[in-house]
Amino acid sequence: MAIQWPLLIFSVFLGISSGMMIFVGIGEIKGRFKEVRVAAAVIALVLLIAGGCASALHLGHPERALHILGNAGSGLSRELFAVGAMAIVTFVYAIVAKKEFDGAAKVFGGIALVVGVVLPLVAGASYLMAARPVWDSPALPVMYLGTGLGMGFAAMACLVLAKGSREDASFATKLALFGAAARRPGVKREEKACIEGGTHVG
Repeated sequence: MAIQWPLLIFSVFLGISSGMMIFVGIGEIKGRFKEVRVAAAVIALVLLIAGGCASALHLGHPERALHILGNAGSGLSRELFAVGAMAIVTFVYAIVAKKEFDGAAKVFGGIALVVGVVLPLVAGASYLMAARPVWDSPALPVMYLGTGLGMGFAAMACLVLAKGSREDASFATKLALFGAAARRPGVKREEKACIEGGTHVG
């Protein structure tokens, strides 16, 4: 089976976007990263949209992508709903953060944190199938989440180190190290899935 590049791009961009918004949500709870929060939300939203477009191109007829919504019980429809929810929350967060409505930013940052955790789990669960035994494991959604934390937290740490305050740099680095630790347990299984399944799994 050839590598499905649109799905690979979707998986990577979804993971980075989710991880970044989890990071931002933690920052809102802790009162940190205000210098970069708007830029982070915009980057996360662009990645999410770009990943969604790549995923749609994987379909034989991209214009029929919305037909998936007709089967609300399918994994793909749940994934689409989760992506839409993440996009809306991220968009609203970017607006309230830009306008410096700190109370609303804290609320939507917290919501983004929760949705950012749920989205990779839902996306990973959509790939569970008996026909692909190496994918058909409860560990796969957790791997999606761990990979998203690793990539998203690393991206955010770079952004904070480049544009944020010195006071936030140390905390951002610690979060990035946590993200790397969350990513590591799934590395070997992910590589095995890529080899045996012929595509990316998070």
